[in-house]
Amino acid sequence: MSGPAPKTDSERRRRNAPTFEWVLLPAEGRIGPVPKLPAKAPGGSPWSKLTRDWWTDLWSKPQATQWDTSSSELFRFAALQEKFWSGDSNASDLAAILAIEDRHGLSPKSLLGLRWRIVEAGDVVQMPVVSKRRGQLKVVDGLA
Repeated sequence: MSGPAPKTDSERRRRNAPTFEWVLLPAEGRIGPVPKLPAKAPGGSPWSKLTRDWWTDLWSKPQATQWDTSSSELFRFAALQEKFWSGDSNASDLAAILAIEDRHGLSPKSLLGLRWRIVEAGDVVQMPVVSKRRGQLKVVDGLA
């Protein structure tokens, strides 16, 4: 490749401030009642124990603190999971599952994209802050 080698991290300067701030999520997860699944799974059968347990676990995650409890997309997510575990899913169902996971911060990459960070209570979080003077970075302590 032509051109100069990339600068080392210590030589780089960021000239623009971050567009979005990080959202700090509590590591202990969401506290509160779990939204109820619809009475029946798609097709009219009862929800499997596997899906009911998965649903309870899903709503105890730190990311669930940012979700709307009435979101129909999460009910569709449960229906897709039920279909997956029964062995009836196809490629488009799996793609829909991955898309919903990404929109709800359920992968490391989507956590980064949503600018969500999971932190323990009482942890001191060091976040880079751009100085208004000449775009210099400095580290400041922030509490969760």
